[in-house]
Amino acid sequence: MNVTLPLYKLVSTPPLIDGESQRGYLLRLAALNGYESINSLTAMADLEPNAARAAVIPILPLSPLLYRNDDELERLRTAFTNGVPTPTKPYLDLKSSKVCPLCVQEHGYYQQYWSLGHAIACPIHQCRPVTHCPDCGMKLSWSRPDLCVCRCEADFLTHEAPGYGNKAVLALLHLVHARCQQEWVDEARLAAERFPVDQLIALDLESLLKLIKKLGGQRPREGHYVAGLEGELVATAEALSDWPRGFHQYLDRVASSGNDAVSALGLRAQNERLYGALFKAGQRVTGCDFLFKAFCEWSGGRTQPARLHPCHLSAVGEQGPRYVGINKAAELIGVYVPTVRTLIKLGSVAAHPGGSGRGWLIDTHGGLPCKDATADSLIGREASRRLGLPESVLEELRRRRVFRVRTIPERSSSFCESDVAAFRDRFATGILASSGETEVCTLDEVLRKKLKGPEIAACLIKRVLDGTMPFALARDEALNQMRLPRQAVEAWVAEQKAHRACLTPYEASQLIGCDPLVIDDLIAREYLTFEDAGICRTSINAFRQQYTPLAVLAREAGTQSSRISRYCVDHDIPLLWAARRGKGAPQPFIHQQQLLQLEPLIGAPLLRACWFENNNNNEERAA
Repeated sequence: MNVTLPLYKLVSTPPLIDGESQRGYLLRLAALNGYESINSLTAMADLEPNAARAAVIPILPLSPLLYRNDDELERLRTAFTNGVPTPTKPYLDLKSSKVCPLCVQEHGYYQQYWSLGHAIACPIHQCRPVTHCPDCGMKLSWSRPDLCVCRCEADFLTHEAPGYGNKAVLALLHLVHARCQQEWVDEARLAAERFPVDQLIALDLESLLKLIKKLGGQRPREGHYVAGLEGELVATAEALSDWPRGFHQYLDRVASSGNDAVSALGLRAQNERLYGALFKAGQRVTGCDFLFKAFCEWSGGRTQPARLHPCHLSAVGEQGPRYVGINKAAELIGVYVPTVRTLIKLGSVAAHPGGSGRGWLIDTHGGLPCKDATADSLIGREASRRLGLPESVLEELRRRRVFRVRTIPERSSSFCESDVAAFRDRFATGILASSGETEVCTLDEVLRKKLKGPEIAACLIKRVLDGTMPFALARDEALNQMRLPRQAVEAWVAEQKAHRACLTPYEASQLIGCDPLVIDDLIAREYLTFEDAGICRTSINAFRQQYTPLAVLAREAGTQSSRISRYCVDHDIPLLWAARRGKGAPQPFIHQQQLLQLEPLIGAPLLRACWFENNNNNEERAA
């Protein structure tokens, strides 16, 4: 394009600086040539007022004034002038004006970084930009005489800019600033916040801004939510700091709500909204595969477990997923699916029921047992005789996974001889160890006392293995001959009996008024807290204050629980479905907040009366 020298050419037309925004360059020209604002330049070029107020001012009509070469004019045609691709519209804020006076004083020009909407702070001087005049209070406009001078002639450099103290956000903005201005990235600054440095540096400006928008746009399930661009930056900085722990905590905050609302077993199905926003085809940010890998790894450490789709298994690497479905577990163990259900019931395999009470997720943490039909097996009576423990205690130890099952013999309910020997060898560390007390008692003496079931005995043996209870045992002695400090054992057993802070599953079911087979599901889903000696009474009371079994209401009201559950489904009343151990339909519970919605079916007076009466009866039965 041939540019001819007009008669009204500007007196001073300095060259364009790399990283200088278009409007900042035009405002600098207006100030150098003594004009009041950019509007004077656009008026001289006969630009319409609407064109002058556009986000990007048309540069061709201004070319006779500027008298620049073709390359510089081409660079001025876009908002970003240093060759960096201009981000798309959602990430730009070109019409409003904000400025860091210290940057203008240091560099002498208006950086295109401030054209971004997320530029809420200066990462260099760690301060907020000036958006309103400190003297007149008016919002900053591009119609002003100089970069750091307001229309009221107030000089921004004479006022101290407010500081900004969030170091994680400043580190993230430092990367945005470096990508925008094509400057050097201080990796040490990113590493100080424990960001995934290598992955973030590989992102271009558009991908980085898209990542901030998507991570910051997810609302948490509960707690305070900071809206706006600053809230997006804060949420993204928290998600990327302390990687990957910070990202996993971020996922915990924004993932699908409530265990009772999750009925799917797959990770994607449980978090459809989050998956669709971050990882769905067409929505995934380019170069952010590291996010998806951390998302898949997060599925193994949550209170609500999930399995991965086969096409996502490559994201977790060679270690494989933590949770698998029952069909995959049967393939890995080498048995049929019904046998896996039997192993779950016995405690040989750690499993979590699905949110709706249907399906199982098998926990592979620590490895799965393998099927070996040729292995030497022992029936429960023979295994307990070899170890010197009651058969009920041995089965309870297996259910609690204190007794580790590594090999499945031909009969799944039997014990493998090698597993029994390995369990006995775990007590070798206490051989002839001194308990530190003169008076001791044997484990057989403890087991002969009334301990309210095998749970307390199994817990005592677990404490021995954990090292919290000293013991002495000869190599050729049975476990029931284990010598324990009498005073410590009696005090611990008395505490379990007297305070009864922890109850057995049967006692918990009697107190709640539900089927004992659903207690395991309530524990797995963290509605009830299971401690060393049993189920915590405080968690049982908290659950009773929130949920009521439909069977209790049906019995007291003289109706059927299926009728009440159909009524709840027809009227969109949410229910909690607890899975029964083994087979059987899940048992429904209703939340106290929805209890009075059953008034048209049962009647409010009867509803209140039967509930309070049931509470008193349950207390009496538990006592």
